[in-house]
Amino acid sequence: MTNTTLGSASSPQPVTMPNPEALIQETQSFADKVFRTVSAEYLEFRRTYYGEAQPDLNTSPPSHTQIHKAEAAYVAESVLRMVPQMVKTIPLLGSFLQHLEQVANLNSISERERSALHEMSMIYLHGIDGGIQPWFAEWLVSAAKQLGHVDSSSYFMSYPWEALLYMPPAALATYARAVEHGDIAAIVTVVGALGKRLAEVLRDPIAAQASLAFTGPEGERRKKVFHLKTGVALALGAYLVADEIHVLLRPHEAGAPPQSVLPSAQP
Repeated sequence: MTNTTLGSASSPQPVTMPNPEALIQETQSFADKVFRTVSAEYLEFRRTYYGEAQPDLNTSPPSHTQIHKAEAAYVAESVLRMVPQMVKTIPLLGSFLQHLEQVANLNSISERERSALHEMSMIYLHGIDGGIQPWFAEWLVSAAKQLGHVDSSSYFMSYPWEALLYMPPAALATYARAVEHGDIAAIVTVVGALGKRLAEVLRDPIAAQASLAFTGPEGERRKKVFHLKTGVALALGAYLVADEIHVLLRPHEAGAPPQSVLPSAQP
């Protein structure tokens, strides 16, 4: 593989292993197996999403501007195209239509997302090449700690692949102790689970992105609210492109209250 710039992945970490050489030596067989699995999925990802006939771990993927989309993205975009621009300026309606833009983005893979997934894959593959590397085991602690301090509920919508590294507080504390104490078996469990999830993401990144976006505290609740809002936005969009739209946009004309048409009941 080519040398990849890993940024903070290769910098000194506050959590260090007491037995780094043992970690490498005792995990070579495990790491080789996982490396083959993840690298195979990664190369297939490049064939599908970069259009490469013969991708190679020793080369970087080419620039590729094509956007891959799921059906949900096409539906959201078709509604947005049909809604008149004037409607988008109405605050309440505009917020629902902006949500449809978010739906379209969440169900699409652009160059930015492809590149980010490539980088994540390279970090993982470098981290297990020839055995689990101590710097990688330590970096996972640092990365999970940083992600645990994220206070934006939409963070993983912008950085979905980073959600692979997120650990709930209890799981992070357990893994950090494993690294500090040199618990190789526990590290293998975490690194293996991460490799399995990464392989699944590479196999279907669009579906994975729509799921990973809701990682973190109250993720399931936020996911339910998001899908409820999507249903409302799609229904609203369908209404706005119907013939009734002129009623919504026509200025209200004040008039006299309607009069009863019933005859008088007085004798």
